[in-house]
Amino acid sequence: MMKYKLFLIIFLVFNIKANEILPYEAKYKFSSDRITIVGIRKLEINNENKTLSFKARNAVASLYFNSTFSFKDDYITSDFYEIKVRPKFVNRDQKLSFKNKKDFISSEGRDEWDKSISSKLEILDPLNAQIQIRLNVMKNKKNFSLNLIELKDGNIKENFYSIVREEKCNFDSKELNCVVVKRIRKNEQRETTYFLVKELNHMFLKIIDIGPDRTDTLTLEELLSLG
Repeated sequence: MMKYKLFLIIFLVFNIKANEILPYEAKYKFSSDRITIVGIRKLEINNENKTLSFKARNAVASLYFNSTFSFKDDYITSDFYEIKVRPKFVNRDQKLSFKNKKDFISSEGRDEWDKSISSKLEILDPLNAQIQIRLNVMKNKKNFSLNLIELKDGNIKENFYSIVREEKCNFDSKELNCVVVKRIRKNEQRETTYFLVKELNHMFLKIIDIGPDRTDTLTLEELLSLG
C-alpha cells in the first residue's frame, strides 16, 4: 500500500510546475546524542499564509517548532517563529516576531532581545530557511547564501550553501534521485548536509548537522501527503 501511494504521489508531482513548493505532511525522526524522537512535520499553504511546523512527543521529551511566513517571486518573508523544547534535561521556550516587514525583530522567552534590522536584508529563521534552500535548488542555484537570525542574541549570520553532487537514494524501498547540498558556517566547526529528493518536490530525505559538541539528524520516515 505504501509503495502504491508513493508511486501515485510521484506521478502527481511530475505534473506540477518544477519550481512550485507543495504542501505536505510527513513523519520525520529527529536523532541526537541525547534524544531520538519521531514527529509530524507539516507545510500548510493557504493563499498568502504559509506555516511550517514540527511536533513530536515521547515519554521524556516534547518538541514544537513553528514558522509563519509568506513568499513572493521565490523569496521568503519571515513573520513569526516559535520553539518549545521540553526534554527532562532542558526547557526552552522562545518566540520571534518579525515586525514591520523585517526591519524590527523581537524575541521573548529564554533569550529576550530587540533588534533593528535593515529592510534591505532578507532575514530567515531556522525553519523557513529550509524552504528557501528548496526553492533555490529547484532554480538550480549551485551556490548561494542566506541570512539567518541567531536565536541567542538576534545577530544576523550569512550562511553559505553549495550543491556538491547528485546521487541515488532510497526511500520506501524505491530508488530515487537526490541533490546533496552542504552548508558551511565560516569561523565555526560546523557542517550541515541536506539530501533533497527530486521526485518528491525536493523534500528533505535527510539533514545531518555535525558540530563540535554533537551531531543532529532529521530523517524522513513516512510521507503522509504531498500536494
